[in-house]
Amino acid sequence: MRWPVQKFIISDTALGQRLDNFLIRQLKGVPRSKIYRMIRKGEVRINSRRARPSDKLILNDQVRVPPVYLPLQTHAPVSDHDMFDLASCIIYEDSHLIVLNKPAGLAVHSGSGVSAGVIELLRAHRSSEHFLELVHRLDRATSGILMLAKSREALLCLHKEWASNSIEKTYIALVYGVWRGDSHQEIIQPLSYNRGNSGLKSPRVLIDPEGKPSRTDLDFIRKYQNYTLLFVRPKTGRMHQIRVHLASIGHPIVGDERYGPPDRTAELRSLGFSDLFLHASAVSVSCSTLDLKRRFFRCPLTRNQLKFLSSLNSLVV
Repeated sequence: MRWPVQKFIISDTALGQRLDNFLIRQLKGVPRSKIYRMIRKGEVRINSRRARPSDKLILNDQVRVPPVYLPLQTHAPVSDHDMFDLASCIIYEDSHLIVLNKPAGLAVHSGSGVSAGVIELLRAHRSSEHFLELVHRLDRATSGILMLAKSREALLCLHKEWASNSIEKTYIALVYGVWRGDSHQEIIQPLSYNRGNSGLKSPRVLIDPEGKPSRTDLDFIRKYQNYTLLFVRPKTGRMHQIRVHLASIGHPIVGDERYGPPDRTAELRSLGFSDLFLHASAVSVSCSTLDLKRRFFRCPLTRNQLKFLSSLNSLVV
């Protein structure tokens, strides 16, 4: 299949959007890797000049996209059952915002062998929706609160709040090992990506003195035999930050096959649990430009997580 040269004139609905995000939305079915390759090779032009993925679009910009060749593919249609399950995950919605409780194992967007994630499923279900974009991302294995914007104004405002750390995020994590430290602890360790490890599905994140400043706050909840339950509050938003920081202090997250002990997987499965025990449990958010007053959203632990905790022996502290 061949798509001819395309030219997009930027209207107010795409104002301020990054070029890469704009093209990912417009070129449905085109792999992200192909989109980034076209930009890198200078084949995508903004007003006849070379462009970068991070370029912000302004009103009346002309974006030229070269011919795109794609093999013919057939994808299974989104089933009514899938959409019913996803719709039942929505815990809040208004004219600006959708908040849902994402199940573990569901990607937030397509890519890396995933044909459809949360955003594609919702767009397919709500084809009449004028605008729908992810405010932030969660790892596929992480469960809990995920926010989506229903307007460009909401997206820009919430991105600004997110970047300034005005949005307070709380996770619950079950980690290996019995907690010996103070009830409150801060992990301040710079992080960087090891992009040379091509055997991984995504870049491995490392503690690196020359990496980006990163901070995670921890609060003790409960000790179990061989495990500890923690509140985790990331103060920066680096990729895999929580997972790497907890592993760096000798308490990797239960079920983390990337940063945790690989020999514990069989043990977990024998106990009836195979997920990553990391849950986005609460978010506090506001957006002054939209008159969105401070709101607090909470998601309880999943049924599997609660069942696994009930099977553990709690330690008296």
